[in-house]
Amino acid sequence: ARGFCLPLSERFLFSFFCSSHPREHPLPTNIMSDKASTSSVTFTDLTPAAGVNQAFDAVLTATDRVDAAKTFVDSQCSHVSSLSPSSGLVSAVEKLLSSSDKKGAASREAALLVVCELLAKHQMAASPYLSSLLPAILTLMADKHSKHVQNAAVKAGTAIVDVLGPVAKRGVAVEKLVGAIDVSAKWQTHAGAVNLITKIAAEAPQEIGSCMPDL
Repeated sequence: ARGFCLPLSERFLFSFFCSSHPREHPLPTNIMSDKASTSSVTFTDLTPAAGVNQAFDAVLTATDRVDAAKTFVDSQCSHVSSLSPSSGLVSAVEKLLSSSDKKGAASREAALLVVCELLAKHQMAASPYLSSLLPAILTLMADKHSKHVQNAAVKAGTAIVDVLGPVAKRGVAVEKLVGAIDVSAKWQTHAGAVNLITKIAAEAPQEIGSCMPDL
């Protein structure tokens, strides 16, 4: 099958940003709870001893989840190494985003808000770790249980596209966005994907121009 003009692979981007942000200390070993909608995420061997699990749960139960998400990221994710696969945070967020039940709507919204805050804090350096969440985020633009989840998903999807450079917009985002325009997807997902493709076309016209045959 014909590709989507990928001069830079996601693996290259991941390696580039990891080399640009070396870890000064060993990352903790973290695990995730099987019950995302109730106890959310479990992290162990953390410094400081307060732990990320309690901080993340505070986001889920907060009245103001936007403020709680910012507090969580500021206090627990000050360095981009917190997004490394070995930290378990992105995997935890991904599992929360994959839920579809009504009970888990608050957790999905909280996870999306955390994604927005991570991107706001770390900008392009966060994109190799979080761009893989784009398909799930596009699906949640049509969440049938919560308008809050839909709005947070639109915000998170836009935030991912915003931090990508022109080449990465083409090489990382376009394929995922085109893939979301599927007959089985809901109209909100279609609209969200088209809006983001239009945004990329306006911001990186030369890069996306070479992909027009695939669009």
